[in-house]
Amino acid sequence: MTAPINDFTQQELSFLRSQGISPSEILDGRGMSKQGGFDFVLAGRCTNGGHRIKTRAGHCIQCRTSAIAFVRRENAKANVYLAAAENRSIIKIGFASYIYAREETLRREGYGGYWDWEILCWVKTPNAGQVEREISNLLSARRIRGQYYKGYDVQDAIEMFSCDANNAVNIFTNYTKNHLGINATISTSFEKM
Repeated sequence: MTAPINDFTQQELSFLRSQGISPSEILDGRGMSKQGGFDFVLAGRCTNGGHRIKTRAGHCIQCRTSAIAFVRRENAKANVYLAAAENRSIIKIGFASYIYAREETLRREGYGGYWDWEILCWVKTPNAGQVEREISNLLSARRIRGQYYKGYDVQDAIEMFSCDANNAVNIFTNYTKNHLGINATISTSFEKM
């Protein structure tokens, strides 16, 4: 546990409030070489605006507020899943808090132009965005694109891969076992194959 930071400027406090970040989420990283355990750190001033609040990677969140969303997504507590469509030849990697609700949404929206999505396996993790990205990278040579409607707007579907479901599930489960030390949950419908 670290001591609370008492020397935030009013501008910094106002910025944190506007972004929904509590001052308790900030580690006083001044004089430290490693800032593990916190998403944001108080550190030396940035060169653009002289701001002090940064990501662990050293990016100023006041100059580039998109870094906040990236960090929040990377460190989201959720279920990373592997879904399949089109006779289990199209694969989607994603994450969601509620697996069965997500499966229903994929079907209802026709994600990527496919309507028969089923979630084959998943794992609950405290860093879902990172895990999703790393598993997707393992399948990146097989990436395909599609489109679907969300409301009245056409959306690009970029989280899809042309891959045999057995191969994709093996990649997913090997990753979760070897990198997270967690056995993925396998859908009973997939186990019956």
